[in-house]
Amino acid sequence: MSLQTALAHHQAGRLAEAVAIYQRILEVSPDDVEALRWLGSAVGQMGDICAAVSLLSRAHALAPDHVEVLLSLATMQRAAQAYEPALACYEQALALRPQSSVALYGKGTTLQRMGRAQEAMAALRLAVALAPDHAQAHLNLADLLRESGADGAAVQAHYRHAIAAAPALAAAHYGLGIALYQQGCLLQARDSFAQAVACRQDFVPALYNLALVSRQLGRPQEALAHYRRVLEIDPEHVDARINLSAVLREEGLGAEAREQYDQAYRRKNFFTKFTPGARKTVLILFDAGTGNMNLTHLFDTRATNLIDWMIEYAPPGQQAQLPPYDLVFNAMGDSDITTSGVTEPLTRFIAHCACPVLNPPDKVSRTARHRLPGLLSDIANLAIAPVRRYADAQDWDKDLDARLPLLLRPIHTQGGEGLERMTTPEDVRRQRERQQGPVYVFPFIDYRSCDGYWRKYRVIFIDRQPYPYHLGISRDWMVHYYTADMGDHAWKLEEEKRFLQDPRAVLGAAAMQTLREIGARLDLDYAGIDFSLLPDGRMLVFEANTTMLVHPEKADGPYTHKNAYVQRIFAAFEAMLVKRLAGS
Repeated sequence: MSLQTALAHHQAGRLAEAVAIYQRILEVSPDDVEALRWLGSAVGQMGDICAAVSLLSRAHALAPDHVEVLLSLATMQRAAQAYEPALACYEQALALRPQSSVALYGKGTTLQRMGRAQEAMAALRLAVALAPDHAQAHLNLADLLRESGADGAAVQAHYRHAIAAAPALAAAHYGLGIALYQQGCLLQARDSFAQAVACRQDFVPALYNLALVSRQLGRPQEALAHYRRVLEIDPEHVDARINLSAVLREEGLGAEAREQYDQAYRRKNFFTKFTPGARKTVLILFDAGTGNMNLTHLFDTRATNLIDWMIEYAPPGQQAQLPPYDLVFNAMGDSDITTSGVTEPLTRFIAHCACPVLNPPDKVSRTARHRLPGLLSDIANLAIAPVRRYADAQDWDKDLDARLPLLLRPIHTQGGEGLERMTTPEDVRRQRERQQGPVYVFPFIDYRSCDGYWRKYRVIFIDRQPYPYHLGISRDWMVHYYTADMGDHAWKLEEEKRFLQDPRAVLGAAAMQTLREIGARLDLDYAGIDFSLLPDGRMLVFEANTTMLVHPEKADGPYTHKNAYVQRIFAAFEAMLVKRLAGS
C-alpha cells in the first residue's frame, strides 16, 4: 500500500492502520525517510516517545537537512524532556529555514520549559510576527508575559489574539481569566473562566477559579456548584475542598463544612511555596479554625520559601518528615477560637522544635479580648475597658443594667461584625435571649474628639516596635476604615497622611511612649493595635492582637499614599526575619 494511503489514515486519526502501512513500506525500503518520519510521529502520538525518537533519529541521520524531520524529532525530544537536544534541532531547522514560525514556536516552548523565559519570549515574539494566527504561540507568549509581571494590556492582547485564531482554545480563555483576575476585573474574569469551561467541561483549573471568583462576587451558590464539580472530576483536589468548606461555613452549613475540612487535611496537611533563589524557609503553623492570620502580603515569597502546615492534622512523627526550615511562624492568631484538636500536636511540636518560633502560642493567647486588659491595664497613660466573656446566657452578671451603655461582640468575629451597643435594660434582655454562642461584653466609652468625629488609629508592631498603618475618621462610633468615607474627604486623608508621616507629632510623646510599652508588653514579633485618644490625653485601647491584616492599596485609588508606609512595614518584617535567622 502507498504512503498516501497511510497518511490518509494518519490524518483521520486511525493511527494503528497508518502504523501498519508505514512498517510495510519500511520492510521493503528501510531507508525511506518519509516513512520513518511519519511512523515516528504516529508512534509518538500513540504514547511511545522513546520509539518515536529512535525512528526520527534514523530519519535525521539519513537526511540531516530535512527540516520537517528535524522539527518532528525536536518535538518528540521535547516530549521526552530532552530539552538540550530538542533545542539543538530547532536551531538547526532555523539555520536551514530562518523564517519558520513552527521552528521558532518550538524553540520558544523548549526554552520556556528550560526556565529561560527571556529567550523564550524573544523566540515566540518572532513566531507570532511571522504567523499572526498562530494561536498556541500567542498563548505561550501571554503565559510567559503574565508570569514575568508584564503590562496587563500586553498580556491580555496576546490571549485575545489566541482566542481570535482558535475560539475553542480553552487554555487561552483560562489564561485571559487569570490576567483579568490579577487586574481586579472580576466580572470579566468570571466570563473568561466560564468560556474556558464551555470549551472543555472537565477543565479543573478553570472550574476552580470560576468558583473562587463567584465567591468573591457574592454568588455563593454558584461557587458551591463549581467547587462540587471540581471534586466530582478530581476528588483529591485539596484546595477545592478547603475553599468549599469556607463557603459552606459562611452559608451556615457548619457540619458539612467541617467534613470537607477533615477530608481535605487528612489527604494533605502541609503545602510548600518554594521560590528559586530564596535563602530562608519559614514553617507556618495553622489550625482548621477561623482565627488564623491572613498572610497574603506579609511574607516576601521572592526571598522566603513557605511551608504551610495545618498542624491540627499532624500525626506523631510528621515533624521529622517536613522539608527543612529555618524559622517557625505561628499564624494561629485568635486563641479564643483556636480549635481544641491543635493542643496535642502543637505541644508536641514546640517541645521538640530547635528553630526560633515567632509569635509563640503562649504569648498570642494573652491577646484574647478578655485577657488583654489584665496584660496592659497598669501601663501609664492607657485606658482599656474590662471585658467579660459569657459562654451562654446563664453566665451573664446580674448587675449589667447598672453598667450601661455596654458593647456586645461574638467571640469569633472581626471588623466589628456582630458588634452591638446596649443602652437600655431591654437591649440587655434582648441580646441575652438571642445569644447563640460565647460573647464578649464590655463598657462603651465615649471617645469622640473635640470636633465631634470618632477616630480610630491602627499601628502595627514589628519586632515590638510601632509602625503607623492607618487612621479612620467617622461620624459613627463604630469606625471602619473603608466605610468612614475617608476617600471622599480631602481633610481626612490629609490628617491620615500627617499621622503616617509623623505619628509622634499627631499623638504626642506620651502616647508614643505608651505604644512602645504596649509593644514590649505584648512581646510579639508581629501584632497590631486599634486605639483612640481620649480628651484627657490617655490612649484608649480597643484591641491588640496578631490578626490585623496589612495590605497594599490600589495604585490608582484614593489611598495610594498609604503604600509607602505599608512597604515600610513589610521591609521591617523581612528585616526581622533575617535578624531571627541570624540568631538575634
